[in-house]
Parts: sequence; structure tokens; C-alpha cells
Amino acid sequence: DVAVKIILPEHAANPEFTARFASEAHLVARLEHPYIVPLYDYWQDENGAFLVMRLVKGGSLRDQLKQGSLDAKQVMRLFDHVGSALAIAHEAGVIHRDIKPDNILLDQYTNAYLTDFGIAKNLNIDIRTTMSDEDILGTPGYLSPEQIRSEPVTPRIDIYSLGIMLYEVLTGDIPFKKPGMQILMQHLDEPVPSLLEIRPDLPEQLDDVIQRATAKNPADRYETVMDMVEALREVFAPVVQTIIPFESQPRTIDPNRHVFISYSRADNEFVQRLIYDLETEGIPVWIDKKGLKPGTRNWEDALRTAIRGAYAMILVASPASRQSNYVLDELAIAEMYKAPVYPVWVDGEEWMDSIPMGMGKMQYIDARSENYTKALLELVMLLGVGASPEDLRRTTENIELPAGFNPRNPYKGLRAFRENDQGDFFGRTGLIHELLQLLVTHTQPNASRLLAVIGPSGSGKSSVVMAGLLPALQRGDLPDSERWSYVPPMVPGTNPIENLTIALAALMPERSQKAIREDLMDSSARGLHTLARQIVDRQSSRLVLYVDQFEELFTQTAEEGDRQQFINLLLTAVTEPGGPVMVLVTLRADFYDRPMNYPELGKLIDTNSKSVLPMSLADLHDVIQKPAELSDVLLQFDPGLVAELVFEVRDQIGGLPLLQFTLEQLFERRNGRRLTNAAYMEIGGVRGALAKHTEATYGSLPTDPHRQLARGLFLRLIEP
Repeated sequence: DVAVKIILPEHAANPEFTARFASEAHLVARLEHPYIVPLYDYWQDENGAFLVMRLVKGGSLRDQLKQGSLDAKQVMRLFDHVGSALAIAHEAGVIHRDIKPDNILLDQYTNAYLTDFGIAKNLNIDIRTTMSDEDILGTPGYLSPEQIRSEPVTPRIDIYSLGIMLYEVLTGDIPFKKPGMQILMQHLDEPVPSLLEIRPDLPEQLDDVIQRATAKNPADRYETVMDMVEALREVFAPVVQTIIPFESQPRTIDPNRHVFISYSRADNEFVQRLIYDLETEGIPVWIDKKGLKPGTRNWEDALRTAIRGAYAMILVASPASRQSNYVLDELAIAEMYKAPVYPVWVDGEEWMDSIPMGMGKMQYIDARSENYTKALLELVMLLGVGASPEDLRRTTENIELPAGFNPRNPYKGLRAFRENDQGDFFGRTGLIHELLQLLVTHTQPNASRLLAVIGPSGSGKSSVVMAGLLPALQRGDLPDSERWSYVPPMVPGTNPIENLTIALAALMPERSQKAIREDLMDSSARGLHTLARQIVDRQSSRLVLYVDQFEELFTQTAEEGDRQQFINLLLTAVTEPGGPVMVLVTLRADFYDRPMNYPELGKLIDTNSKSVLPMSLADLHDVIQKPAELSDVLLQFDPGLVAELVFEVRDQIGGLPLLQFTLEQLFERRNGRRLTNAAYMEIGGVRGALAKHTEATYGSLPTDPHRQLARGLFLRLIEP
């Protein structure tokens, strides 16, 4: 919504009026502050002159004063807003020259906005070329003596007008009210009456503030508007009661830390009021103190720093924030740093229409309309007594450990997790559940019993099968699966039939490998099915065969006859009606096209596959944090280290081995039980850890021949 200020043609044609209009447009357009009404557009034509500004719906301060004077907290809030806006204008070389309640607009949350710079004077431009020195610009009830005398003006004329307005908002009336020229003489000669004559309940120091602000000699006034605001704040400090007395609620807030507010810019009015009220309660709020603006250079790094330094995030929930990409980005970073998020509902008919997807089940504080005061009380209580993330991270610090306790390293470096690593394997609970559900359908009569797990190199597909899916089956997560037979995992290699023979021989000690191989090489391709029937002990049981790195069948197996026979064995076994064989394979995504050259196999994989996607932020946290919490590990992390690790590998395809390697390096450089930020910097972070380790290993080789061999190996890895 916008407000359009229209200058009628008869006025717009006046050169002096037009000049003042253009001045207002130019000045306001370059003043940026939360409490200055922004100018969106302006133009002039034969129909007049037009200013398009933001519509502030709460009326003016004048409208509010008609209902009575303001209390101390309202006054302090008003002068905080207007004072900070005016200070920005003064810094830009702009004097308002008409400070009065009519030019202070209020929104629905009682935020105050400075407007109507139409008669402002720009200190950097000599306006006397367009209007005479004798012109007195301003409103008589608020004019400073130097304005009346047409003397050179300074920012202190606005301080004088603020002093008059302070008297008015506290008493309900201006101090000088005589008619005509007599009111101008009052401004020139008479001091402002004592405030205490009308409001004896107020602190007498308020009189001192008003008298200094309205001194007849500009040199005797406050030097800056913020000096006046600060003096006012000191006077009001004992008067303005906090919502929750500090002595009645224990507070754990570090004054050097802050709350981060995530919101859509459409909710700026609410947020400005919330910021003021929280800071009044002693809760610091991050408010772009470093000039952070979305889309600027290093924006993401600056945002991470701000959220990392916050002990909590307030999510301002509304239909606008639900659609805000900035809000979604901020929530993602908060999830990385495990910052507590408190949703505050400010607009909308339905909660689910006001919250980003996936957060609908969160508990929220309803701060809509008349609920605001109660909501603020609840929010202050939550923020005032809540534990910081560091408090939550210290869960292992106070555990009493046996003498000589030495933590075990739960991280695997560059190798994949195996079945005996299942106790250290975290972060894939959801994927394992999905794989189990797919296998349920494969146990149905006449179903094809092959499941391909597909993902990029380094995505963790082998680990999720070896340390996740197979252990789940062996402990009975599917009906009777604890009684199934499991062939030791195999890879095709150069001779897949030989490797399958060796794997099956582990379950058939009574048969020679030669006999098993002969069965597998039978031209009927029923060898695997026949051998499986001999292994399982009952009709309804299963034989589970896991073929890891299935792409080797197409990259390392030299003989096409061996490859085709292996494929035929698998196809016959998994499609035999009522057959016992269930085959699991892992396949690199960049070799997905190779099985498609074998139509029956390609069709089976196409309809029975599951992709391994990058981990969510929560899952990455589990990968790092949960192994550290095991009873024989009990590692601790320096503040922020877990989030830094998560940030480096988030959304990265194939980043998990690098993460595990980095964690292994941090473990080797630990300080007692603590993994440190210093060690993380030393190894070069996730991206530099492997490179630095490789360089160190290469440098430690004893002779030039050793180093030449290493160089040859590295070149083969790059260009096989």
C-alpha cells in the first residue's frame, strides 16, 4: 500500500513551491532509515506534482495526542525512533525544520516515522537563491528563535522543536499558545514553563532536559539530537518498568551476544516494535549492525557470523515470510548452528499458511493484534531464562570419567563403513527406513527381488548398505529377516564368477569351490538359484546377496562372457517365482548407463532403484555429533566447530569421505577430549585437510625413488 501526496496544478506552477517540492523529493529519496517514511517515486507534469510514499496506517502522533498524553514508556519509544531518524538526516546534511506531531506517523505497532521534509533545508545547498531570507518556514508553535529571526539555521533548530514536542506529549498541549505574532515573541523571550506545574508526578530532571533543548541560545542546547535522546533515556530509566523485573527472573543472557530476528521485509513495522521492546527488556537484538544487506558480496558469510553469534532466533511468521527466500536461507543456517528457533505469529488467518513448509508442527507464540502484549511477555520469558547453544553442547563435560579414560576414534577417514562399524554409523535413518520399505514389496509373491542403491562417488551408498541396511535386516527389522542367510559382501572385480564363488563358499563349507563354480557356470544360468535353495533351511526363507561397486562389472571385468553369465545368474535368481535370492547392489551414478546396455537388467534396475541424495543439515549434524556422544568416545567440540564442518559439506555431492577424513585428522590433533577450532584451521578445513595430509605424506618419503613412485601413482589416479 502507498500514499500519494499531490500538489495541485495551481501550486505546482509556482516556481518557489515547485522548488520546495523537488527539494523534498530529492532529500527523502536519499535518506534511508527504518523510521523515515520511504519515498518510492516522484514526478511532476501538467496535472501537478506527485510523491509516492509508503502508507503508514496508524495515523499521526497528533491523532494519538487527541486521546490524551503519553506515558513514560511511550514517550521514550517515540523519541528513540524519531531521534535516530533525525540523527541520520542531520548526518546527511539535512535539517527538517518542521518537527511536530503532525509530521510523525504511527503504524499499527506504534512505531514512529518521521515524514514531510517538504520544507527541509539541505546544508549542502544554498537555498537562498530560490526563497528570500525573510521567509519563515515552519509551524509557529514549534519555531526556534533563530528561525523567527531568519538567522542561519543548524540542526539545533530541530532539537528546539523536539523539546517543544516533548513538553506537548507529556502534558497534552504546547507551552506557547498566544495568537498571531505574540507566540513568536514567546519563543524569543519566554522560557518554557515548568513541566511539573502540570505533571508533578514526573521526574523533575525532565524539566532540565526540556529547558536545555529549548534554550534561546542554540549554543546552550544539546550538541546533537542523540545527546538529547540519551539524556531522556537516563531520566526515564527508573520510570519505565520492564515487563519482567530482572530480579524476579534469573537470566543467562550474555550481553555480548544477541537474538537474531528472521523476517520478511513486509513485516518490518512489527519487527521495529519488537526490537525496541526486546532491547527495553535488556535483550540485545541483531539489527544489521555491520550493514548486512541481502545479495551483497560476502552476504552469506556475514549472515553466518550473525546467526552463529546469536543464542536464539525469532522467526516472524506471516504469509509473507512463508514465501521469503531470505527467511528460508536464514532458517537453514540456524539449523546448521542448532540455534533455538522461536516462531512468533504476526499475521494471517491460518497458522499453516504463515509458516515455511516443514515447520507447521512447531509450537508458536501468537502475537497477532491484541495478543501482542501477552506474546511479548511469553517471548521475554523464553529468551530471558533459556539456555544458550553452548550450554546445550556441554552435555558431556561434567561426566565423571574413569582414571586413564582414552576416547576411541569413531571416525573412518576415507574408508567406507563396514558391518562392524554400525555402532558409529549415523545420519541415514530416513534412507534406511525407505530402503526397508522397498524391500517389503520385494518379499511379495512374484516380485522381482533386486534393489539398486545409486549415488555419486562419496555419497555413502556402500556405507548405508553395509552399516545401515544389512544390520537392520539381520536384527529383524523386516519379518523373519533375522533368520535369513546373508552372503558375505562381494565386488565384481576382474572375475565376478570367481568372486561370487568365494562368497558363496563361506555359507557352504561342505561344498568345494570347484563344485560351486561349476554350478555357477552352467549354461542354464540357474546356478545361483539352485545353490541358494541348498543354503536356506526352509521354503519361506531368503538368501541376501550384496554386490558392492556394481559398476566394476562394466569397468574391470574383461571377458564379456563372464559379465553376461554373471548378469544372467542374477536375473534368473531374482525373477524365479517364489525363489529365495534377494540381491542388493550399489552403483555409481556416473555409470548408471552401463547396465542399460543389457535390456533386462536395465529395466530391472530402472524400476527397482533408490537414489542416495545429499544429507540434510540435521543428518550431517548427527554424522558429526552422535559418534562423539558414545560412551567410549565422549568427545567435545569447540563452539561453532560442528556448524563449520556442516557448512563446508552441505549440499555437496561426494563430500562425506572428506568430512570423515577431516574428523579423523581433528581426532588425531585433539586437546584431551576436545576437537578444536585451532586444529581445524591448522589442517586447512574440510577442503584443505586431504591436500595438506597428502603433501605431508609425500614430503615424509625417505628417498627420491620413493617420491618418483608416488608421483607416478598420483598421475595414474588423475589420468588412468
